[in-house]
Amino acid sequence: MYTNYESVNIKELIEEKFTTWKRDNEKKISVNKGLTDTINLKLGEGKHEKYPVKKEKIKDIRIEIHVVEYLEAPVKKDQVVGKIRLELDNNVIEEIDIKVSEKVEKKNVFDYFWNFFLNYDIIKTVVKYE
Repeated sequence: MYTNYESVNIKELIEEKFTTWKRDNEKKISVNKGLTDTINLKLGEGKHEKYPVKKEKIKDIRIEIHVVEYLEAPVKKDQVVGKIRLELDNNVIEEIDIKVSEKVEKKNVFDYFWNFFLNYDIIKTVVKYE
């Protein structure tokens, strides 16, 4: 009766897609006023590891990733910044949160002064005063 179905490892599909996307896009997400300008991302937990799909429909599985491009510090660890969604025939099979893997503190006045002095020394060496 179920010979035309196959158990698809959707967890593996999602992890592969996320890893590829992360390599190309993670550093494009900027953090304003943070001690670091970028963040590291991780996947939340999914509901399914495997899912039965008709064999002829396996090629129709779609995975979409939606993530914010800009954050304002402070950013909390495990803060949700996006979703990864697996769909088949316009039905959502799995939707998993994309989270920040470590917190990003907001810069304080001391940090701004420190950056200014570091940049001032660099500028001074590039531009020679007469």
